[in-house]
Amino acid sequence: MFFRLFTCGSSSFMSSTPETESFKAMDLSPKKGIQKKKATPPAEDLLVKGMDLLPSEVTIDILSRLPITSLTLFKLTSSSGGALVADQRLPALFLNRIIDSDPCLIMINPDSSASRQLYFVDSDGRGGYINTARKINPLKTVCGFDLVGCCHGLLCISIPKYYHSTQVHVLQICNPFVTVSNSIELPVPNRFVNQREIFGFGFHPRSREFKVIRIVFYELIMTGRRETVTVHKSEVQVLTVGTTEWRKKGASPYNFELKPPEALVEGSLHWAVPNFNNHHRVISFELAEEVFKEIPLPDFIEDYYSGYHLSELNGCLTVAGFSQGGRLDIWVMKEYNVKESWKKEYCINHYVDGQNGMVNGDFASNWMGRFVRVLCVLKNGEIVLECNKRALVSYDPKTDRFKALKINRLPQQFQAFAFHPTLFSVKETVKMKV
Repeated sequence: MFFRLFTCGSSSFMSSTPETESFKAMDLSPKKGIQKKKATPPAEDLLVKGMDLLPSEVTIDILSRLPITSLTLFKLTSSSGGALVADQRLPALFLNRIIDSDPCLIMINPDSSASRQLYFVDSDGRGGYINTARKINPLKTVCGFDLVGCCHGLLCISIPKYYHSTQVHVLQICNPFVTVSNSIELPVPNRFVNQREIFGFGFHPRSREFKVIRIVFYELIMTGRRETVTVHKSEVQVLTVGTTEWRKKGASPYNFELKPPEALVEGSLHWAVPNFNNHHRVISFELAEEVFKEIPLPDFIEDYYSGYHLSELNGCLTVAGFSQGGRLDIWVMKEYNVKESWKKEYCINHYVDGQNGMVNGDFASNWMGRFVRVLCVLKNGEIVLECNKRALVSYDPKTDRFKALKINRLPQQFQAFAFHPTLFSVKETVKMKV
């Protein structure tokens, strides 16, 4: 009876009470000057006291089944809940459950870095998402930042700072859902004249290391007796998180057009980059060996698709492109780096209007100038799509039907990423190499 009361009632006091509304920005610091009234203990504390009667392993098992935002708010709104959430057994048990569940979503609005904000949407555990997005501030003292990437519950963010009137990007690895040891600041790399740079962040399952790649394009000014010549140069650098040295890996062999990597698969970051005839090819950077490689594509893909983007579905590299007939085809590489393993897994013939709901028609005639990104596949087989940076939609390939994911408090425009949160701190995650 008590177990039913806790699991069923937890979502209500975590998401709709006046106390939790004040935490919608996930600012976990208590407000100064507010005195707590000595009154009847809140319902949350009564639940905690009731849970004291249960064996500790049962209590931790119950908590591990809650969404991470509920755990965070439970810790804040209950005077006794903090001790339960801080139990050292909880992070490992929560991690084991989250790996086997649907991915959550991290979103960033496309505003200027000074007003940029992250949003988090939790999985509801039933093949969908909780209907309210929550703002999260990865580093509460930072206003302007950009999201470099996310994996294994960690975020890599870039913060613009000025040293001697020169702007540099300071990178930090953080976990917005823990309050102790929640960030690591990476060493600042060297700067070049008129530089432009892109970063990538990932984890390799074999080396079990988190790494950041920096690709910088810059100008080298050479002054001679008669003239000054500007030479365009590039350099690739790699940093292993937890170390202090950016290692030089030579010049960049490809023109990345300052595009960040699109997919992390098999410990490699992936880009779709143009070649000499304006077609695209898929380039990977293998994080263990720290080398670039070209991924083989189906022979006809360049002639058949007007453009495509990369993603990761169920651990496989995915290419999603619009055919000349207006259909969205999703190709999946079943065996990594094996050309013959490409399979056209999904064909989507209809589209969803990001503002007006479901409309019949094909992508080519109705989505001119618009954009659809493949985000993830859910345990029930549905595919989550980001449409025109304004809407989230799930597509069921078994029924060929769409479902608009109506989530409150989303910004007008956003870019979304699949994400599995963790309760381990950044230092614990890097040290354990989970």
